[in-house]
Amino acid sequence: MAINVLVPVWRKQAWLVPIFWKHFVLAWPDCPYPVITLISDKPWATQMMEYLQPNQPPFLLLLSDYILQSVDRRLMQKAAEAIERNGVGFVRVEPVPPPTLPWSYDKDLGRINPREKYVVSLQPAFWKAGLLKSVLMPGETPWQIEQRGNKRLYGYTEHNLLGTKKPALKFLNYLHRGEPEPDAVRWVKEFKQ
Repeated sequence: MAINVLVPVWRKQAWLVPIFWKHFVLAWPDCPYPVITLISDKPWATQMMEYLQPNQPPFLLLLSDYILQSVDRRLMQKAAEAIERNGVGFVRVEPVPPPTLPWSYDKDLGRINPREKYVVSLQPAFWKAGLLKSVLMPGETPWQIEQRGNKRLYGYTEHNLLGTKKPALKFLNYLHRGEPEPDAVRWVKEFKQ
């Protein structure tokens, strides 16, 4: 399967794209996946629902305000291999929250209990398109998806929901509730190659 990196951007926050790209390329210059940047005026969930197709290959979802600092390439490769398996719906590469159940195929990954509070998270993760689309509702923001999507996925058993046990990506959240986060802004300004 051909995995892509998908970066959805709300047009009002398109000013973040150059910051995102600069640090993405510096942190992961050898990224083996094509990167697709989706820029739209539509609400986040609506934009994603229109883009996602049933037979679309898996993808790594990165929000545009995730400013990459470093990448654990070995762990990212393991996560990419896991998402390509039948029976896996997503692989969260930022373990927030971390997996609580074992996964017999790889000791660096674990299963996320679908009855836990934060099953749906838009932290960086590899997703199968059909599963992500099933937790979206038109008009929702990322925050609303994380809140409401948990109810939609509660008790889900069709696929394994996985996560890395340690972070595969180190990143800063540039925005908090739509506003620049002072510590992240300072880090970006002071960053030296």
